[in-house]
Amino acid sequence: KIWAPRLRMNAPSQRTEAKIQVIGVTKLLCETPALVTDGREVWAELLVGTVQLLSSKTFQTNTEIPEDDGVIEVGYDAVYSRLAYAKKEPEDPFPDITTPREFFVRSLHAFLTSQPQVLAVANQKLSSEDPKLAAELDGMFKQAGLRLG
Repeated sequence: KIWAPRLRMNAPSQRTEAKIQVIGVTKLLCETPALVTDGREVWAELLVGTVQLLSSKTFQTNTEIPEDDGVIEVGYDAVYSRLAYAKKEPEDPFPDITTPREFFVRSLHAFLTSQPQVLAVANQKLSSEDPKLAAELDGMFKQAGLRLG
């Protein structure tokens, strides 16, 4: 109940942090049957937050820091200039998952195939929150070559 609202309101802006959250939430959604039976509202909130995160600018744009070629031809100190590039993106703890969107869609598809009664809850929550989210999820499934439902 704590993570779901934060996922929706304070989505991470760095791609690696967002990827970590998507993978974690996907595992909760698809590998925790108790969450579906005991907390359908929480499950639906996590689903909505994940779809919102995957359709956000974080996953639409590439936010990598350009490499420093070592040559700075400006009239100020090069040591100071390098500080602008000192902030590194966090190390990726899931290097084998290159596409979080595809991981989410394939995991959710497998889960919904094994638990078809949950599909109605998912569709209702997405449609009530924002019809664009339902269309976005459907588009993600089509892009992966899968059918939702």
